[in-house]
Amino acid sequence: MKAITAVSYQTDMRCHLIARLLSSLGRDDVLFAPGMKLPMRPATLREIDNSITPSGYILNPYPIVRSEDKDVPHENDAVELIERMVKENANNITLVCIGPLTNIAAALCRYPEIKPLIRSIAIMGGELQSNRAEHNVAWDSSAAEIVFASEIPMFVGTWGVTRDFVLSPEDCQRIGEHPSPLCQMMHEAIELWWPYKAHKPSPVMYDVAPILWTYAPEYFTMEAINVKVENSGAHTRGFTIRGNGEPNAQVTLKMEVERIRELYLETIFNNV
Repeated sequence: MKAITAVSYQTDMRCHLIARLLSSLGRDDVLFAPGMKLPMRPATLREIDNSITPSGYILNPYPIVRSEDKDVPHENDAVELIERMVKENANNITLVCIGPLTNIAAALCRYPEIKPLIRSIAIMGGELQSNRAEHNVAWDSSAAEIVFASEIPMFVGTWGVTRDFVLSPEDCQRIGEHPSPLCQMMHEAIELWWPYKAHKPSPVMYDVAPILWTYAPEYFTMEAINVKVENSGAHTRGFTIRGNGEPNAQVTLKMEVERIRELYLETIFNNV
């Protein structure tokens, strides 16, 4: 891992969370930077307001930020950081995206020369097995359209597959009982999230998929598909759909959930 960028709403505050996460992992070598707060598509007045003044669910994780995390220096511009990391590690960088694709699309637009230098892009986003607009793609469908049309090799961990990995209440209890800084930070985050879980049984670990794929693709069954982003329909904007062209992405069909669970828990419990 070379760098992390924050995207969508209060990216400066998200960087404080990143600082604590990196501290809990002992990874002060990883650079990080705030990125795009608003999507490339036209933003609503409410979205603009939320980018300035956090409210509701957006605010919930922030109490786990410590005062010392706010003083950790970081890079100033996510797009500039992406450009520098790609050029310094040409053909050896995979961009792992667990949120909207605005930072990546902005980097490709501002620095089109980096496109052939990116080895691959791995995302948690999109959905092809059910009729829905998945959040990470739909929140900035304009950015997603740019990324999917980039011709950079892609892994797509879809909503319908990645949602199968759920931490059980027993898993959460074990995490809370573990003394490591990482587990204690996770425990705080889970406790804050729990009252807002709505229909979710417990934490759904969507975002593990693109990270895991970068070094262990054997945990996934995939299909090469031409994926396009619907960016014009009044009722379908943000949908990912099958196109008729050459495949541009390896899309998840299933994943080895129990094996991934074992690996995940082993990883976080051994990080002391």
